[in-house]
Amino acid sequence: MGIRNGNQNSAEHSLEKLAQKAFWRVSEMATLVGCSEKHLERRFHELFNQTQHDWLNDAKFTRARVLLRKSRKSIKEIAKETGFENGSYFCTWFKKMNGITPTEFRNNLH
Repeated sequence: MGIRNGNQNSAEHSLEKLAQKAFWRVSEMATLVGCSEKHLERRFHELFNQTQHDWLNDAKFTRARVLLRKSRKSIKEIAKETGFENGSYFCTWFKKMNGITPTEFRNNLH
């Protein structure tokens, strides 16, 4: 698939599928794109200039911001939907990523 043959568009399409799931293991990512974990690590960094972990964090953060903007879901529901079992940890993580809490982010939209 995408990563194996170097086709960045296919790789990006495959990675968009990954973003739809809140939590992935590197082994699952490698299986999805059809290569070994080691090969995925190398190609991922070559194509996107970041690790899978960083990319997944960015994907979670993007998803959290979209949900905060466009839904009326609670912070706890958004935390679960983005792969966090603990709403408090989600708030700490979100503030570290954004400089403000999810509640502050949502309140600043109005």
